[in-house]
Amino acid sequence: MSRYRKIHVCIWNDDKFLECSDEVKLVFFHLLTTPYSSPFGLYKIPLAALVAESRMAEKGYRKGFQEGLAKGLFEYHENTFTVYLHGFITYNPPANPNVVKSWGSLFGELPMCDLKVKFYRTLEAWCERSKGFAKGFAKGFAEPYRKGIAIQEQDSGTGTELEEPPVVPLGGRVGSHIPKFSDEAKGALAYLNEKAGRRFSESDTN
Repeated sequence: MSRYRKIHVCIWNDDKFLECSDEVKLVFFHLLTTPYSSPFGLYKIPLAALVAESRMAEKGYRKGFQEGLAKGLFEYHENTFTVYLHGFITYNPPANPNVVKSWGSLFGELPMCDLKVKFYRTLEAWCERSKGFAKGFAKGFAEPYRKGIAIQEQDSGTGTELEEPPVVPLGGRVGSHIPKFSDEAKGALAYLNEKAGRRFSESDTN
């Protein structure tokens, strides 16, 4: 599995990106390159864990994250901690059908949400341009996945035109302080403990 991400030089010709604040640009590059990301631009991580990993000031990171959401650079599903980077496979496409096939198991581990459905449909459409890639997709993203996606679309009533996912709450305004030991913070702590094999507990450092 590739641990490298491609960033096209034409990003500096993109008015939407150039008009972003410095915080947004740094957050966007972080989301592209964090070790917790996936090779296809859809992955699970609590926002609080992203803040901690970046070593940025929390207020600045959350301000940039909120602005990036508003500008449509990426999406975040609050309830499942799922990040979806728009256009990721355009610039980081699978090298061959076997790569697409290998993505299936990692995709299957992600929690079901609208963003998972959106990515599934995007990748499906991308793979249809080639018989080889279509075959790799069919093998990697087998029938149980297709049924699960169909059920999610039916339950949400979205079909292939999905509603916007819930935006992560920022205390009512950009960059505002989040109450100590929120559910998000507890989720981040549990996630980091699982990844690090540690048992850190909640504490107030302020």
